[in-house]
Amino acid sequence: MNNETITEPLLGSWFGIDNATIVGLSVLFASLIVIAIVIIGHKAYNKWIKDKTRKDNVNYRLRDVIYDANGFPSLSKFQFLLWTLIVLFSFITVGFIRILGGYLGEDWAVNIPQNLIYLMGISLAVVPVASYMTKNKYGETAKPPSNQVETEAYLKNEIYWYKQNSQFLIKSKGKTENPAPRRTKPPELPKRVNKPFWSMITEGGAPSLTKFQMFSWTWIAVGIYFLTFVRLLFGFASSELPVTELLLPDVSSTLVALMGVSQGAYLGGKWIAPKTPSINTISPESASVGTSITIRGVNFGDAQDGSSIKINNIDVGKATKWEDTVIDFIIPSAVKTGVHPLVVIVGGNTAKTTITVNSLNNISNN
Repeated sequence: MNNETITEPLLGSWFGIDNATIVGLSVLFASLIVIAIVIIGHKAYNKWIKDKTRKDNVNYRLRDVIYDANGFPSLSKFQFLLWTLIVLFSFITVGFIRILGGYLGEDWAVNIPQNLIYLMGISLAVVPVASYMTKNKYGETAKPPSNQVETEAYLKNEIYWYKQNSQFLIKSKGKTENPAPRRTKPPELPKRVNKPFWSMITEGGAPSLTKFQMFSWTWIAVGIYFLTFVRLLFGFASSELPVTELLLPDVSSTLVALMGVSQGAYLGGKWIAPKTPSINTISPESASVGTSITIRGVNFGDAQDGSSIKINNIDVGKATKWEDTVIDFIIPSAVKTGVHPLVVIVGGNTAKTTITVNSLNNISNN
């Protein structure tokens, strides 16, 4: 199976354990390492976000790694994540099998098959290309200009506060009883609302055949690779072969070609798909009738013209502001209290979200 010249084990099989035990321990160690990498990565990402936004209540979930800036699940990121985790697990497992079999140094090295490298390269390359297409077609979440100004002012005031209290902070190792009061509070920026996981196979709110076929082929290819690796592990565990005979399984050239065609079709479908309206945030998310609401998103058009906004099928009338990425409107008195669907209709295409309409009494009592 392997044309390389392999020397005898440097250490001998640890404690004289057999292949079945070696496989079992290696799978356990590899699983724990992959889980640890995911958890550490998640915590590090959360800390980075907290440092960036200066908010302690930020808590991104693990699945948020596959979402883009507008809250949509990215199929390209998802398939790359699947391949990364499965290949990482397989690589670490084979590595531990060689270590527990007594092989260290150059003989420990686990070669990655050529077709698997090609497939991983295709999987990786599609991520930045798809991200560029998405950004070019749908843009990114628009930040309110007023909040941008507030953010800059807040950061300047924080710098001022630390300068004023630097001597106290140094003497007390970061603690001071009577610091100069902070002059501003962090501004509240609109919250990003993640779209459902199934929207990964949609484009512009409608099911996409090119995305569906890529989603399907990704699961098929990952499943074939994983089952092949499991079969090799079971076969090795029941044999007396030297540990160096167990290699990472390769991917057939046919499967690599199918994945390449699949991802090419995915990118082509994304490129030719028409631009459709998309809602990123609404602010405020809860308000009473007569309140001005701001919708931020993309592809609304430069003017309202024949476009419309409806809350629970009630037309809100003419918007006070209508731009390609921002819409301002007033909640009409005809809308009753409750959680209602909010729909922006542009050229027959729709963008949907929800809004909570409160009674005036509830607002005054809060």
